[in-house]
Amino acid sequence: LLFGFSASASFVNRFAMLHPDDVLAVVAGSPGGWPLAPVRELAGEPLTYPVGIADLEDLAGRPADLAALRGVRWLFQLGDHDTNDAVPYRDSFSEADEDLIVRRFGPDPVSRWKHTEKLYLGQGLAARFVLYSGAGHSLTPAMRADAEAFLAESVAGATR
Repeated sequence: LLFGFSASASFVNRFAMLHPDDVLAVVAGSPGGWPLAPVRELAGEPLTYPVGIADLEDLAGRPADLAALRGVRWLFQLGDHDTNDAVPYRDSFSEADEDLIVRRFGPDPVSRWKHTEKLYLGQGLAARFVLYSGAGHSLTPAMRADAEAFLAESVAGATR
């Protein structure tokens, strides 16, 4: 079970993409402005790491295992007033990554939210995306309660 907020949400998201056989469920709250998308390309444009998984085999020595990723439960959380965005910072994303993310998905984390959800659901991943009204970049009591319930449900329903 993985649970992270902000930078640690980016970590748990990326870890689960690399090691889905070791992960039952992931809660990623405000994952750095852009969670790693489980797709290789969009409309013919490659989505390389850390935007997507096009070059994951080159980086990690193995391609993403989409079948195993479909066995992971995902909960993504974001406040609708969250403006904390790692995308413009070069310690997280390159200038080319930033240009791609902004052009394809929007200028800020909230505008990108539905696009990200569509990519996860389009790959058949068991993902829920929740946007919390009135919340900024903080782990609210409602987010924490939802995360705890989600993880407990994941354990109760585990078949592996």
